Amino acid sequence: MKKTSVLKKILFVGILTLLLGNFDVYAEEKLITIPEGRTKDTLEVGDEICVNGDTTECFNFIRYDGDNVVMLSKWNLKVGNICDTSWNIIGEYTSSDTGYGLQSSDTRGYVDGASIYKGTVTFSSTKYWDNNKTPKSEYPGAYYPGPNFPMVYDPINYNGSPADGNYSIAYYVENYKNSLVQYGLSVQDARLLTYAEATDASIGCDGSDSVYRCPTDGFITNTSFWLGSAYGYNSIWRVFSSGEFRENFRGRFYIGVRPVIVINKDETDKVIQSSTDNDANNNSQNDANNDEIITDIPNTGFGSNFVVIYLLGFTFIGLGSLVVYNAIEKRKREN
Repeated sequence: MKKTSVLKKILFVGILTLLLGNFDVYAEEKLITIPEGRTKDTLEVGDEICVNGDTTECFNFIRYDGDNVVMLSKWNLKVGNICDTSWNIIGEYTSSDTGYGLQSSDTRGYVDGASIYKGTVTFSSTKYWDNNKTPKSEYPGAYYPGPNFPMVYDPINYNGSPADGNYSIAYYVENYKNSLVQYGLSVQDARLLTYAEATDASIGCDGSDSVYRCPTDGFITNTSFWLGSAYGYNSIWRVFSSGEFRENFRGRFYIGVRPVIVINKDETDKVIQSSTDNDANNNSQNDANNDEIITDIPNTGFGSNFVVIYLLGFTFIGLGSLVVYNAIEKRKREN
């Protein structure tokens, strides 16, 4: 009688475990993770915010803009060239490279003491923002000494590839934005850091004469990268990982791409869909001729978390079967 009771319990637990495997009883994996103890309304400058998709793309919080979160990518993008200390191009990244177009801690641009500089690009092929050494009206501001340096990053009119006449760094930033959208993120804006943002007290860069420095004890000098603000009619502000904060000719290619991404703070409430849900949503969206990606619905598929559940279920059933077998064999022997 006792063996029969144990057998029933084992079989019951095994079957119940298998049934529970069809339901999402675990917390969903968040599309965005923020530091423990923070909420979407209490983020502080420098806090690391990560977007979870095929890769994990992390950012540093800069500021709030109304209900939006403005964040700077932690690393430069894996794009552009590899050059030596004499500024000779000795290699380049292409779409066949793993992680191309995404962030990489290896592509930091110019680094003091390094023998090669990775992930370097020019800002643009032309000085498209200038009209006779004066910013065009669509790029309001003033050249050096500023201080309202014009934001000349232009993803609409100058976003061609490096082989195009209308090339600018926006080509890489726009492609990166599209990758994040594929992860399920709703991106409000994708651009480069402005001079005003870099020199805000929260970040602490100083572009005044005889200073030209950024703090080296924070996230801002993780890499060497272009800003989106023009210093002059043919030059752009940039940050070096050494802390130097100056301008460079737009055609220099030892500086990297470090995008600023703007999202609504409610994006932190989203969860990641399983591949099953993504397929279903894609099919329904295609039928409706709508390209919007839906990411805020519950995940009820067979996620990787449930592999363990199923294994446990089959283990219990296997144990139960073994008990049954032993009981039958023993009864045969007794008879």
